Amino acid sequence: MAGRGGFARYLALYAGLYGAYGCLSPLLPNLMAARGLAPEAIGLVLAAATLVRLVAAPLAGRLADARDAARPILAASAVAAGLLAAAHLPIHGLWPVLAAGLAYAVATAPLAPLADALALGAARGGTAFVYGRVRAAGSGAFIAAAAVAGWLAGTYGLAAAILMGGALFIVAGALARRLPSPPARPARGRIRLPSWGRVSAPCCASRPFAGRSWSPLW
Repeated sequence: MAGRGGFARYLALYAGLYGAYGCLSPLLPNLMAARGLAPEAIGLVLAAATLVRLVAAPLAGRLADARDAARPILAASAVAAGLLAAAHLPIHGLWPVLAAGLAYAVATAPLAPLADALALGAARGGTAFVYGRVRAAGSGAFIAAAAVAGWLAGTYGLAAAILMGGALFIVAGALARRLPSPPARPARGRIRLPSWGRVSAPCCASRPFAGRSWSPLW
């Protein structure tokens, strides 16, 4: 029963998390254009956000590992991402949009790696549940949410889709707080985040993280 309960909670988490990405990733560049940014300015913001993620993700991973705090960091980051997505709505001009975009990049950087590390640990090498099914649910949620967000943007405007994505991030944050407690980790029970930090995952002790967490660039 514990395995089934954990599987359902991770399914819900990934649906919320990647549903939010599906709403926001395709449309935030359009919102930046609507807020007065030229194409070259949009490219600058996206490039800067990517660089910020390269720094923020490993730092968050190391903090989560050092404090054994993957769940609270995941929850707080998801809620912050939702609020920062909505913060794009009232602002105009390059510098306010750049500031909001970089803050959003910091918040979203650890989401996929931490969720994957927790899910891999909870799956216990496939004895509790199949991790691939959880990721597949996230992919399906991304596709469905992107389609719904496109309809919302066309019918009610970009703000409706952005708010939907922000709300899904906040829901994902609440779901992260309700994840089952991870099993006690052995002394070397760590896995590597993509190329950098480490996060606890007892099922994969001393093994490089083969999953290489993917998340949308924006």
